Amino acid sequence: ARIHLRSHLLSLGELEIASYSNGNELKNALRTQSVDVVLSDFHLGQHKNGVEWIRTLQKSGLLKPSTGILFITSDQTPQTIGQIIDLQPDFLIIKPYTIRSIKQVLSQYLAIRKVSIGALNAIDSGDYNAALKEVDALLAAPKYERISIHLLKLKAKILLRLTAYDAAMALYKSRPTKTYHLI
Repeated sequence: ARIHLRSHLLSLGELEIASYSNGNELKNALRTQSVDVVLSDFHLGQHKNGVEWIRTLQKSGLLKPSTGILFITSDQTPQTIGQIIDLQPDFLIIKPYTIRSIKQVLSQYLAIRKVSIGALNAIDSGDYNAALKEVDALLAAPKYERISIHLLKLKAKILLRLTAYDAAMALYKSRPTKTYHLI
């Protein structure tokens, strides 16, 4: 399924797509290269689930703070969905999915990433105040209203990094309840 999905995603255009059969392979690859997006299943076997692997990679500094996280799962139990949402992925895709829906989600994520690249670069360099200004400017622009929920989520992540917990919580509470796209 992983190889099949990779071959279809290559048709999206100028993307370098690597595929790994387990978390250890990804961890080893990240020692020499960085990635902008990780697409992971929840159930990976080998003693760790996808959430545990992402947390391990984040804590070890192998994933940039701006790395996009997209999860796929067929497990709709509250415990699994809760673990994934606690990680704050950019998108959550529920199986069964179609190749078309995966392509749409990835295209949407890449478009959002392109718009917010200034803020993402500032996050990676640790300049959270600059990142916050970038996101606020995007939120003020009417042409980005369509992706405002994603920009608000990014702003909340930045506020958490600034330890502005009350402001981040207020932002999370003020958002519409449809935060994740369940496909």
